[in-house]
Amino acid sequence: MAIQEMFCPRCGKPSDGLCAACRIEMTSWATIEPRIVYTSCPSCHFVKERGSWVAFDGNRKTLIDSIVQSALRISPEIQNVKVSIQSEDYSSNLTSCSIQVTGTIHSKPVESPLKLEILFKGELCTRCSRISGGYYEGVVQVRATGRGCSQREKDEIIRIAIEIEGTLRDAGNKLSFIARIDEVHKCIDIVVGTQQLGKLIAEATINKFGGRLTTHPKLIGERDGVPLYRLTFAVRIPFYQKGDVVEIDGRIAEVRDTNSRTVTIFTLDTGEIRGVRLAKYWRYIDNVQNALEGVVAYTDRDIIGIINSQTGRTHEICKVPWLDTAVGSHIRVLFDKEKNSLIIVG
Repeated sequence: MAIQEMFCPRCGKPSDGLCAACRIEMTSWATIEPRIVYTSCPSCHFVKERGSWVAFDGNRKTLIDSIVQSALRISPEIQNVKVSIQSEDYSSNLTSCSIQVTGTIHSKPVESPLKLEILFKGELCTRCSRISGGYYEGVVQVRATGRGCSQREKDEIIRIAIEIEGTLRDAGNKLSFIARIDEVHKCIDIVVGTQQLGKLIAEATINKFGGRLTTHPKLIGERDGVPLYRLTFAVRIPFYQKGDVVEIDGRIAEVRDTNSRTVTIFTLDTGEIRGVRLAKYWRYIDNVQNALEGVVAYTDRDIIGIINSQTGRTHEICKVPWLDTAVGSHIRVLFDKEKNSLIIVG
């Protein structure tokens, strides 16, 4: 070994090349930018990272720690790294951070104090900007054939829409928002931020209530030479719904399926299932979703006594062949207000 290789070329101390102390001094092992601008949406509190808006569920301290850790640059040579962060808010949008980084490098303990200022900048995210600007790409227009939508139908359609919106948002599709829900002609219009959301809501409504769907595009402009269309998803649900209990020619029946011309019914006194032509003059009684629970109090040949759970009164009605009605059985019944009687529905 040459004699000059037995000393540190920087400080002259005995060493096999550059000594550990000089290596430490010459290594930028912990650095951070002195000032960072951090952007968040004041409406939904999403944060902007690498040009994209992402959700952040933590508190302010957790957010500050995350910002510091992301901005900190530590040399791969350092081992046993520990980072201590102390922050002080100068104002609602300016925070000063004192950062202490410790570790070992070449078996020598090192520490480095760092300073960082974080400027919090408010900016509406794309989603909130579109909502506040009244932007939308489609309307789900729900109408019922020959009638207004019932409150039960409107509540269920709104529930379906909100559930689908949440599913898309959780999957990262933040632009699929419901801008507003309007009541129009005793039915509802759902204004949506994307055509994908509108299509999913319309299809789910058809799956739930039956009916048909048509789409009507409207040219609203161009973007980069590409035509832009706004879509109306026209959902037409049938006059009768699944579960409706109606009186047909003196017989009580439950609607099991329906389309524009025919209805599949379940005759409640015999259990017969058959198809009939649609007629709007049938007397509507109620829907099975509103059924009450009754208890069979006694039986007498073809007659059973059912206790009305709402009034406590006992009503006598005929047994049905398609349901077990032994004493003590719990069965579902509807109250026919016009005839002041109970109807067994399940």
